Amino acid sequence: MSLNLLNAFQKFASGGVFEAPFYEQLATANASSSKTVSLNDFSPKQHLMFIRHAIPGGTGTEVNMRFGNGSVSSATEYASRRAENFTSTQTLTSKDTWFCNAPGSLTTGEEQFGVTFFENYDGIVKSFMDYEVASSHGTIPGTAVSIMENVGKFTETDQVNYAQFYNSGATNYNNDSEFSVLGYNDDDTSGTSAWTELVNITTTGTQTSIDSGTFTGKDYLMFFFYGKHDGTTLYPYFRANNTTSNVYCYRKSIDGGSDTATINQPNVDCASSPHNTQTWVWGFIVNKADYNKLMHYTGTASASGAGSAVNRREYVAGMSNDSTQITSLEFFGGNGSNTYDAGSKLLIFGYTPS
Repeated sequence: MSLNLLNAFQKFASGGVFEAPFYEQLATANASSSKTVSLNDFSPKQHLMFIRHAIPGGTGTEVNMRFGNGSVSSATEYASRRAENFTSTQTLTSKDTWFCNAPGSLTTGEEQFGVTFFENYDGIVKSFMDYEVASSHGTIPGTAVSIMENVGKFTETDQVNYAQFYNSGATNYNNDSEFSVLGYNDDDTSGTSAWTELVNITTTGTQTSIDSGTFTGKDYLMFFFYGKHDGTTLYPYFRANNTTSNVYCYRKSIDGGSDTATINQPNVDCASSPHNTQTWVWGFIVNKADYNKLMHYTGTASASGAGSAVNRREYVAGMSNDSTQITSLEFFGGNGSNTYDAGSKLLIFGYTPS
């Protein structure tokens, strides 16, 4: 069993057998007519993954987080650097909370989805990296979703076993708001992974698309896609549930540049520019039936040879669908006849808090 996400991804990238990241669920909670959602006294694993789905109960909702050992800390022990919608960074130092809200405050009818990777070794300052996507003021797909990228630290050295996300605004969170923490230790050898493998495909011939087929819907999806090009120029994109109407929007940054927002689309871009060697995409989706689908993912691709630098694409996307879960994903080569070669891969994992 691969015990961390990086090693599992490296195994996948090298063409070996891919196994689910060994993240156990440590705690989960929903809002209950409250401005806070707390995770108390969970097992202090060395590597933590926090997953948040924040749904405002009214106007002026802000998303903040605090951590601690034995209780959450409101001391000035938090520092972070953040970028909103791929613009210039903002630094926040000596704060009594970690501000992780996506651009602008949330209001009724919007939502925010975030995943935080948190290093939780005993005896050292805690470091974390975070990705947030939020529906903008307006509706998907006519208004592009927003992104906030964040790196930070929490200066206590004891292992964290308490965490809280809370609203610094005036209103309570909607009761569907949810907060979960998953984790593992370096020397863990047994346990139950919170992420269930739903799809594991390796192609055996050239194909114009790689289709997951129907899988069991889960509240959160994590997907890995490796498109091995057959020499033709590809323009990779994907769709969910075979939905081809203009229900998608996305925001992207190319090689660290300024953002481009695209609305009312029949698919979502995942490589942006033509490539003729290989494409990697890794991302997360909040997939609750009653809410629009929010996604954040990263893609890389390049032309052949060491003389061509790898291209980097960062994305957030939205899909207008608040009635059903995503139960299929299909990745296309673009322009109809463009094909992926044998050895391309698609893996999808799902997690529903319990």
